[in-house]
Amino acid sequence: MQFPMQATFKLLALAPQVSLTDSSGRLILYVRQKMFKLKEAVTFFADAEQTKPVLSIKADRIIDFGASYQITTTDGRDVGSLKRKGMRSLWKATYEITALDGQLLTINETNPWVKVLDGVLGALPIIGPLTSYFLHPIYELSSDRHGLLFSFTKQPALWEGRYKIERVKASDEATESLCVASIMMILLLERSRG
Repeated sequence: MQFPMQATFKLLALAPQVSLTDSSGRLILYVRQKMFKLKEAVTFFADAEQTKPVLSIKADRIIDFGASYQITTTDGRDVGSLKRKGMRSLWKATYEITALDGQLLTINETNPWVKVLDGVLGALPIIGPLTSYFLHPIYELSSDRHGLLFSFTKQPALWEGRYKIERVKASDEATESLCVASIMMILLLERSRG
């Protein structure tokens, strides 16, 4: 994988579609989230035509306030899990990732005031739609073993969500794949913000 990567999705699409491209513009992952699903289930593909499934992420419950998401390969092998920290995420988005080797990774929003401003200003009739151009949440992914690994930041855009994903420190391929899949899922969950 070549970094920095770019994740883009349309904000006004009925069914969210996210594309992840590397620094050379090559498509790495593509997902089209199904609408009207009570229990979150997302399949990531290696192509935009959705013919080559790579990973699957499924929620363990219908209400996702504190849901846990199991990440598996298409042949059913576990890769890891992602869990939203329920009460802590009210102030700032916080997620925990557990790798198969027991490594604990955390994703934290760096500035909770962006979330507060987005909630307040986003409710205003005229200013609300413009918040996505001015408010840019920043997230950091850290490992309990290796420190800060990734940073992903919302880029200015009006009609689409655009995030820049940067690798701060290299890690093994399995950990990087788990991190990138988790980042993509978090972008789907947090897409309406900033």
